[in-house]
Amino acid sequence: MQQRQPVTDLGHGIVCLDTGYIRSGLACFYLIEGGGEYAVVECGTRYSVAQLNDYMAEHGISPEAVRYVIPTHVHLDHAGGAGVMMAQFPQAQLVVHGNGARHLIDPTKLAAGARAVYGDARFDELYGEIVPVDAARVVSPADGEVLLLGDRPLQFFDTPGHANHHFCLWDERSRSWFSGDVFGLRYPEFAATDGQLDYLITTTTPVQFDPAKLIASVELLAANNPAQILLTHYGAVSDVARCAALLCEQINDHCAIAERHAALPAGAERCAAIEAELLSYFAGQIADQRPDLDGAALLPLLAMDINLNAQGLDVWLARRG
Repeated sequence: MQQRQPVTDLGHGIVCLDTGYIRSGLACFYLIEGGGEYAVVECGTRYSVAQLNDYMAEHGISPEAVRYVIPTHVHLDHAGGAGVMMAQFPQAQLVVHGNGARHLIDPTKLAAGARAVYGDARFDELYGEIVPVDAARVVSPADGEVLLLGDRPLQFFDTPGHANHHFCLWDERSRSWFSGDVFGLRYPEFAATDGQLDYLITTTTPVQFDPAKLIASVELLAANNPAQILLTHYGAVSDVARCAALLCEQINDHCAIAERHAALPAGAERCAAIEAELLSYFAGQIADQRPDLDGAALLPLLAMDINLNAQGLDVWLARRG
């Protein structure tokens, strides 16, 4: 039997549901209600959908009431379950960035690329079959476009830097951004506690990391005093201005770290050198900013992300030539 995952009611008609991806507290999706209609922001993987189905059944929400399924971008921890969701929600439209739509309509290349990284066995364990979505059910809003969820306006903004197929979603009713991966990662273990502040880390993952664009996207989300940022990894962050400054500092520091290793051959050797320095960097930042935490014990929770950040920085250096 699949383990029951955490659910958090955030108010304003927004519920946060853990996707169960790899471990609890790693990734979530959000269910939004507006005028009796529902939108699902992020899709997790095909294995995440049971959690959403259980919640909807318990709360009397019909599959036909789901109006939109909205992955912020097409990386598989965000969009792998899109096809399964669309098959279960017959009235829904898939809302996806125009640069990523083709990969969910025909996920062959998306799946092949991930299989090459993970191997077949691990890919099947994490993601399973990636189900295609009928092109007639896919919409790609323009930058700034508003879609109505019942009586609730949802506004989409192009937010590159992490990926060129990334948008973020503004919900005026709650004054919240659904940020995907643009506003970094903050796992529950690093969440604010009494007298301590949230600790976030930026994402420089392959293959489309662009520091100037990512900083611009972070600054867009921080503008106009939003009440909170709703992270896919993970949950609500309300100390927006400070966290935005931290993320921009980290982006610049990541680039400086990469530059120090630019003379090394691209690939495994350079990745390893960058990763080692990033581990030291984050250990120091955690000790400085969250002295209440056992950094040595918690740093392994960031190991996957630090490795991906190093890979992304290596690709960034190679792309610049």
